[in-house]
Amino acid sequence: RNVSRIEKPLIAHAVERGADIHVFKATSWQQTDPHLSLAEQVKALVRETNDPSQIIVLGRTYAQLNELEAVFLSQKIPYRVVGRKPFFERREIQVLLDYVRLAMRLEEPVARQTQNLLLSVANTPNRKIGRDALTRALASAYQRQESTKDALKFLAESPMSPLGKTQCKSVTDLLQSLERIRAVLKMGNQHEQTAGVFLDGLVKMLNYLKHFDDYYGQGEHSEERKQAVLTFCRFADKSNMGIHALMQVVNKLDTTQGAPEEHQIVMTSVFRTKGLEYDYVIIPNCINDFMPCQLGSDNKTYDKAGLVKVPVASAHIESERRLFYVALTRARKAVFIGATSIPGPPRGRESPPVASCFLDEMALEPTREVMNALQACAAGKPGAETVMLAALKKIHGVRNVAVNLATHYIKSLKGKQFKKLIKKIRILITKNVTTPPASPPTQMLREGRRRIKIETSIPEEKPWWR
Repeated sequence: RNVSRIEKPLIAHAVERGADIHVFKATSWQQTDPHLSLAEQVKALVRETNDPSQIIVLGRTYAQLNELEAVFLSQKIPYRVVGRKPFFERREIQVLLDYVRLAMRLEEPVARQTQNLLLSVANTPNRKIGRDALTRALASAYQRQESTKDALKFLAESPMSPLGKTQCKSVTDLLQSLERIRAVLKMGNQHEQTAGVFLDGLVKMLNYLKHFDDYYGQGEHSEERKQAVLTFCRFADKSNMGIHALMQVVNKLDTTQGAPEEHQIVMTSVFRTKGLEYDYVIIPNCINDFMPCQLGSDNKTYDKAGLVKVPVASAHIESERRLFYVALTRARKAVFIGATSIPGPPRGRESPPVASCFLDEMALEPTREVMNALQACAAGKPGAETVMLAALKKIHGVRNVAVNLATHYIKSLKGKQFKKLIKKIRILITKNVTTPPASPPTQMLREGRRRIKIETSIPEEKPWWR
């Protein structure tokens, strides 16, 4: 589909081996969690191959990996993230927890750890409070054995405060926020409030997500941080713990589960794997905004319905399509893709997530039918030509596949019957005979039959690295 590209006639020479691409979707008619399905698939692959090092999880951005990270943690699947910290160790998460830690110590005498906590939260969101003024106020309070609350009150209300009027208001806002958090913590202890509810309220009270747009600008860098925060809130919600218990768990979390490096699943970005190959590639959250990444792009549209026959080429979309191609071609044996099109906006989104437009372009099921028919032709099976021609007519945008078949694949096969088949395919190319692709329910059911068998109830077993 890319207009600006170098022609690369890629031919599969091992005709007996099929290209396995499996898509896990959650839709309005099948409410399955793609992340859970991918995690179970990873377990099945490890049991089958006994080689976790040949499985890699790839994303266009690291935000794309957050949800699967959370599922791996809950399922105790050992993994490591290459190129970035795990989502729960990111600074934006630690700042949220620092608000809690500081609120708990608000009325205690200032300790040395208090300064680090206060400097962590004071300007996140940005309140434009000078670090030097905060440090001096805390040092003075430490000498007089006063509390953090006393130090902040001095900065906000004292005539001797070194801050201007605007900064004094900002300090008052910070102190009020900490007092509200402290009050909610006390109330939560009495009513057994869950960490998920608490963190949701904290994010809203601080207008935390807007801070990233204000600081980084709307785009990829802001979205990556917001998604980390939202994933952590969902992780906390599913834990059913109180905030204090969750903080203790987070302090002890180990993504590797104590497994040696060769038994850890690697998660990283597509950019870090160019030129590398693995037996199995996992692509989670394959939705628009992640693949293709349209955050910060001027081109927000995609002609999914095919209304424009010759759309104007988008350099951005073409570049994103190439990255998707890189991710797919890292796999020697199979690719497993998680996507979702659940109606109704989830937490933190203005609109519901939509499965990547690249998945529609693949026309996976009808293309698979064509390639299966090609393998049957190469094996000399009777009736294979008829099956292939029928399958070609199903493909939306038949020209590209048909041209490749006639020009490269079938041309490499020897025999008079294949020359006749090439003529028939060229007639199809001339007529450009197409019918709409299979509906999502049919496509999903067909794909389901080809997946590696996954046990619905897995008995308790030792971790694979022991």
